[in-house]
Amino acid sequence: MPSAGGGAEDAGTEPFFSKTQGYIMRPIYKVFVFAAAASMLLALSAPAFADDVEACSTEEEIISNREVKLAKAAEAAGKTFDAYLHYRNAQCADKDAAGGRSRMLILMASKAETAGRLYNNERYYVLKPDAQCEKIYSFSRKDSEAPKNLVQYIALCEQGSGARLEANPRASAYRWFNEAGKYEDAARVIMKAVRADPKDIEAVKEAKKAVTGTRDRDGVIIKLVPSEAAYTAELKGIASKNIAGFLEREDKNFNKKVIDAFSQEKSSDRLLELAQDWQKVFENADEA
Repeated sequence: MPSAGGGAEDAGTEPFFSKTQGYIMRPIYKVFVFAAAASMLLALSAPAFADDVEACSTEEEIISNREVKLAKAAEAAGKTFDAYLHYRNAQCADKDAAGGRSRMLILMASKAETAGRLYNNERYYVLKPDAQCEKIYSFSRKDSEAPKNLVQYIALCEQGSGARLEANPRASAYRWFNEAGKYEDAARVIMKAVRADPKDIEAVKEAKKAVTGTRDRDGVIIKLVPSEAAYTAELKGIASKNIAGFLEREDKNFNKKVIDAFSQEKSSDRLLELAQDWQKVFENADEA
């Protein structure tokens, strides 16, 4: 351990974490740790159902089959997210793995929808620091005991090294359905969220993307949902109503008699800005 002053370590002293399982932080291992953390996060951000381009080796198939067994055991025990992670790791297994991934994600989405978590910006997973990273974070508040290279250790922890993946209890049904590739259901639940709070401009913006689809590099629309036309018309109507509401409030504010003309002008300007924000969601929202 470093000295109380947090200065340079004595010659021959093992760096912090050097003897902890799986968290060796000597310089020679740093590239490996960063790569491992990055690959873990990239695996989660990759499409859940991407087909393997290269043939799997025998060793990879053995690992995948083991992951499927672990997934089925976790699923039977009601550990839905753990089961999903194991199915997700079974990249070289048969279609049971893909079916398991989809089944777990849809189950998480359904639970979130039942609980009323329709849409938010939360990721569907969180990284929970283990005991070692918790200790590193505590050192950041007690500099006198901080190990050498504290900043690098904190960065490693924040990148995912020394962390475990858990389902985000605040994740929305919209996020889970999207991850499962169930884009029609994702659009359905975010439209429910918009109807519940039609003044939430961020939800309306996301709903617009969800129902109209996005374009790939070749300009081809993906994630298009069958109800696009009806949903889009409804969203335009919501935008138009909000625009009209802000313009009406601005008109009343501008025409009322006040003592403080400067404050009145600022209030009117703000209401006009809000109307313009809604106008930008759909260029021709007033035609809905």
